[in-house]
Amino acid sequence: MESSVCSVLTALYSVVVLAVVVNRRSVHIHIRREKFFQHIGFATALTAILGIVISVLGVQNAGLSGFFAGLNWAAFAVALIGLAITLFAIIASAELEEDTSEGAEFEL
Repeated sequence: MESSVCSVLTALYSVVVLAVVVNRRSVHIHIRREKFFQHIGFATALTAILGIVISVLGVQNAGLSGFFAGLNWAAFAVALIGLAITLFAIIASAELEEDTSEGAEFEL
């Protein structure tokens, strides 16, 4: 893995951490309180921070090879999966809110 790839991954990890942490407030409280969702958010943030550290080391050392390159790609995959789950939870929360407000309108 070249230094330029590591620098791009460093930027992407930062975006993933910000997106997961900031957008958790958009998720419905019932979903946010689920242990599964809490573990996913924690694992995503932790993996992305680990990926930032590995990627910065790759930039400083003119790239990564072997184990650390594989670890960096695995961390990126886990971070993307966690981001996708968070985005699906946000979409589900929006749908739940719409259904709840539509149901309230029909009751009136």
